[in-house]
Amino acid sequence: MADPDRLSERTRKTYRYLRVAVVGMAVLLGVSVGLEIALGTDEGILDSISAYYYTPVRGVFVGALLAVGLGLVAIKGREGPEDVMLNLAGMLAPLVALVPTPISTAVGSFEVDRRTVPSGLVPAVENNVTALLVLGVAGLVFAWATAAKDGPTGKAHRSGLVTGGVLLLGLMVWFGLFRQSFLEYGHYAAAVPMFGLIVGVAVVNARLARDAVTTRFAAATYRKAYGAIAVGMGVTIGIAVVFFVLDTTGHRPFAAWLFWVEVILLALFAAFWAFQTAENWREGVSDGSPWTAAGEPVRSEP
Repeated sequence: MADPDRLSERTRKTYRYLRVAVVGMAVLLGVSVGLEIALGTDEGILDSISAYYYTPVRGVFVGALLAVGLGLVAIKGREGPEDVMLNLAGMLAPLVALVPTPISTAVGSFEVDRRTVPSGLVPAVENNVTALLVLGVAGLVFAWATAAKDGPTGKAHRSGLVTGGVLLLGLMVWFGLFRQSFLEYGHYAAAVPMFGLIVGVAVVNARLARDAVTTRFAAATYRKAYGAIAVGMGVTIGIAVVFFVLDTTGHRPFAAWLFWVEVILLALFAAFWAFQTAENWREGVSDGSPWTAAGEPVRSEP
């Protein structure tokens, strides 16, 4: 018979390595983009990190986001809203990777005469997204079957499964019936809510850093760090919306503004993930104690 303590230690190590790997993917992407800026072509900084899909960074860009998406789905957060938001963000991350941001000027060897995905890449996008949707259906069926086998689930978990199903159905309809619109806006439609969900996860952690895992002082420190990260992300996204409106009306704030917005968001995401990994390093996966079965938070005593 296997030693339960040894199995528990293996579980903790698996959890740690998976969480560290997500941070590693963010670092990998940042280094790859930095190398392309420093040693690549003379085009200067591109309009966004996503635009580096059209450069030698593409393999790292796609691979890193696919790995992050897998990590967000596989890692269990607190039972309730946190775990649901992580799962939904994990569903969106591969879409951000596989549907490139449209470009309106030449980037690398790709040229277009209007803001769109270059025609030479469309077959690859269609193939990849179709495969992703098939996997999404299989994953959702697996999630429902697992939930049914495990018995009654909390309200938040059921809502998450329903939301995931609606999201998947909407993507299938959009991709199947409105292909050109999907190619032009699919990247943004996935990227914006993905970061919004990460903001939500940071907010949850700002409220409920676990006193049981750390000292009361350390728990308060983590809550402050998560709160600062959530505010930073929220403000950055708000500024990005304003800049986007200005850009679409012909009043571009400054060159490559979206690139710097994405750099800030990527750095804040990596910081949040590193803090949460450190907070849960010893205990591993949260046991869900800060949440009730209905998905409502159980507040720590002051």
